Amino acid sequence: MPAVGNDIVNLGDPANRRKSMDRRFLNRVFTDSEQALIAGAGNPERLLWSLWSAKEAAYKVASKLAGPVSSAPRRYVFCPLFDHSFLKQSLLSGRVDTPVLPVFVRFALGCDFIHCLCADEASVLDRIHAGISRLEDRGSRKDNQAYESWAARQAAREAIAAILHLAPEDVEIRREGADAVNPPVAYCRGQRLAVDLSLSHDFPWVGYAFIV
Repeated sequence: MPAVGNDIVNLGDPANRRKSMDRRFLNRVFTDSEQALIAGAGNPERLLWSLWSAKEAAYKVASKLAGPVSSAPRRYVFCPLFDHSFLKQSLLSGRVDTPVLPVFVRFALGCDFIHCLCADEASVLDRIHAGISRLEDRGSRKDNQAYESWAARQAAREAIAAILHLAPEDVEIRREGADAVNPPVAYCRGQRLAVDLSLSHDFPWVGYAFIV
């Protein structure tokens, strides 16, 4: 089965602003070629977080296919598949060369979010079922973090149930093993479904992507 990943970034978070001016951050996360793309972009902040989300989503795919793999962001190199005019599009795509294999990414850009989809084959991107939701603020950061995780699983289980003509209450999403960073897995009444799933959240946004 193909492997998919996704990542979402909240552009409205004050901590995510003006990072294109942070030289230490740029040097830690981005290669020289990526930094040149960011510097030449009409909106460098948006492109910076697009590349960040591509690296994060690509890591999810690489770790599914190859097991333990480096998560160092500079080892995930973004290569645009279009000329520089792609930076002005509302939907853009590219390839990320990971430490183990190339993967392919596509971005959906909103006014205050970036949602990146990723797969190990370019053709798989057209077959991914994906969605995002905006959550209401519940006050404390702790409450919001628990809410994000629950909301991402809930949105994914309802979407999977709809695609597979199942009752949502029969679909369960859990992580295998004791490691909380293991990828999420979908089950129906105790039987593992033929679904590859990825979840992400960056309050107030949650996102999911899966393929059946």
